[in-house]
Amino acid sequence: MSPDDPPERQEENGTVSENVAIYSGSAIRMSWDGGRNWRQSVLPEDVEAGGNAGAAALAIGDRVAYAVGQVDGELRVYRSVDQGRSWRRTAARAQVGDRMIDAAVRPDGVLVIQAGILAGENPIMFEGLDQGERLREIPVGPGASAVPVPGGYAQSGNQDSSGGWLSPDGITWSYAGPPTIHR
Repeated sequence: MSPDDPPERQEENGTVSENVAIYSGSAIRMSWDGGRNWRQSVLPEDVEAGGNAGAAALAIGDRVAYAVGQVDGELRVYRSVDQGRSWRRTAARAQVGDRMIDAAVRPDGVLVIQAGILAGENPIMFEGLDQGERLREIPVGPGASAVPVPGGYAQSGNQDSSGGWLSPDGITWSYAGPPTIHR
């Protein structure tokens, strides 16, 4: 860590330095400057995404951020276009039950949502159309929990799979199996 890096910051749900969002329940803190300054806002309802300690899943793009989760089994999508100052619920709806939810914004700006992470949850996946106003169901695949890496994007497997996925563009994916270990 160099002297120019923002100081590490300890929050209730983890340590943050370069991250741009922290969330807890319906409260979201956003930073668009690498963690130097933070702004908190609260969603008007308790949106849950399962594995995220009860909080909404966040998907952050260059000019838009989404908070995604479910309320009473119905998927809800909130969108912010003002760096998290305000959040507006979109018209998008889908029945997802109590599945765990992940979400990401692809490099082309499209919101990707996966409800159900493990095979036993019977996963379903959606693309957000019109900045998350409508949802279109798409085949389940990687992308909803992808992270940027040098040369593209990566998404790890989960308890049901080994290996992971790699993509140069966040749209087309190749499976990368685990290495063979010789003893």
